[in-house]
Amino acid sequence: PDQIWGHQTQLARPQKPGSKGIDIIEDRQQGMIRSLVSFGFFPRWSPDSKYIAFVKSPYSFRSAFEQIYIIPAVGGKPWHLGKGVLLGWSRDSKYIYYHRYLDDWFIYKKAFDNPQAEPERIIYSPSYFPAISPDEKYIAYEHRGEILITDLDTRETIAVWRLPILPVYYDAAWRRPMHTDYEPIPIEWSPTGRELSIGSELSPFGFWIYDLGTKTACRVLPGVVIWGRWSRDGKKMALVIGDPMWEIWEVDIDPTRPTVDSLGPGLNEQECCRDVMATIDDWVVDDPEPVRTTVSGRLAAFCHACLGQEDECVEGLDKWLRSLSTWPETLPSTYWQMTHSLLDRYPSADVNAVLSLADKAAELAQDAWAGKVLLGMAHYRAGAYEDAMIHLEHAEQLRVQSGAKLYPDQVAFTAITLYRLGRRQEAEEALGGLRAMFLHDTSHDDFQPLVKAEKVFTEENRLLPTVWDHIEHGYLDKALELLVAAKESVQQSDSEVDAATMSAQRQLALRFALRGARV
Repeated sequence: PDQIWGHQTQLARPQKPGSKGIDIIEDRQQGMIRSLVSFGFFPRWSPDSKYIAFVKSPYSFRSAFEQIYIIPAVGGKPWHLGKGVLLGWSRDSKYIYYHRYLDDWFIYKKAFDNPQAEPERIIYSPSYFPAISPDEKYIAYEHRGEILITDLDTRETIAVWRLPILPVYYDAAWRRPMHTDYEPIPIEWSPTGRELSIGSELSPFGFWIYDLGTKTACRVLPGVVIWGRWSRDGKKMALVIGDPMWEIWEVDIDPTRPTVDSLGPGLNEQECCRDVMATIDDWVVDDPEPVRTTVSGRLAAFCHACLGQEDECVEGLDKWLRSLSTWPETLPSTYWQMTHSLLDRYPSADVNAVLSLADKAAELAQDAWAGKVLLGMAHYRAGAYEDAMIHLEHAEQLRVQSGAKLYPDQVAFTAITLYRLGRRQEAEEALGGLRAMFLHDTSHDDFQPLVKAEKVFTEENRLLPTVWDHIEHGYLDKALELLVAAKESVQQSDSEVDAATMSAQRQLALRFALRGARV
């Protein structure tokens, strides 16, 4: 591992648990391991060390079908607590936090010793792998390629860090599956609550430490490090190493200093991308096709984008797109989202350089009209609204000629571009068409174009942009509270604001109804 990882951090001997069940390593030096239960995965000690929570699942990886069990640490008969993705314990060891992933997407808190107890609903989380802070005041999670930290009381996001490489599973979230259709991003809090560890399950993304004080992150270990968890005293960290080793390692940590000092030297985003590109062939050599092509293309696209290397970035994007199982039928929305993510990570402050990257990415579009929409989006992002409108109008002409479907993303950018140009009547007509696309229930990610447009149109209103923020993040109760206040402040003559509040009310009603159906 020292040679593979390329640093001299002193790691203890790896521990190799059994293929299933929960074991307790009682004496590492003498190899004494006590079997606790013959089934289960992902154990979590209670803070008082008296109990262990774990999950039973039909899969060997985290899934929405997990069942949570509790067992005394000294041994005994486990009892079933309920269904959910296990997150951990409360600091007083009285409650279990869990996430109803793919159900109502809420985090719940439930007394561990009473399976019949009514759970307490805590907060909505669109993430697969949210993490509760040690003081139970914050939640950290990954969503759409960003790590977000949210205050559980105010629902305000206090910190955001964008991952340099987009996780694999967003190719699936963008409407169509690919060969590897999800990639959880496991996050753990340090005992002090001042740091996060960030791993990955499928890509050589590496292992990162995020510092809440500086709001920066460093990659401290390369390769596939799935998980890193601190001991309660902060003096050790357990690392779950993925392919090709599949081992658990332990490392000594100095709790008086930043964790990077113990695991480093750390690399920033650009240094990480250079290292990934230098070693990518070693990490994907054993992957079957087309996974190897998909992963290497995606990594190349994002790493070269992060490094500002235009031609190499486009080459990686082309390789990535063509490796998808649905190419060339990949939906335009997927193509637009992929390219936008690359533009987000392009470091150049030169608008022309960013637009040059967009021009070359547009040439990869399967249909000419989709490439023109991308150029319209890119020019809008650059503040070149006249040019954006030219591209969007040309795109619409080509789309109509081809008989292709009209996508909300295109309508949203048309509406907000018209709005920026002061063509208010046309903008309102386009927004009305966009709203008509969302009169019925849609998935959380699918209604993002509407959210984007509504936030632009209501940017001068004191409350409505925040209402849409809360709807977007699933904080429906907060959104409803603010919407009531917004409606009370609307003047009878203000038809545009009234239409905006009605749109927000409709989306809230749809999402409350969906949530009620899933409870």
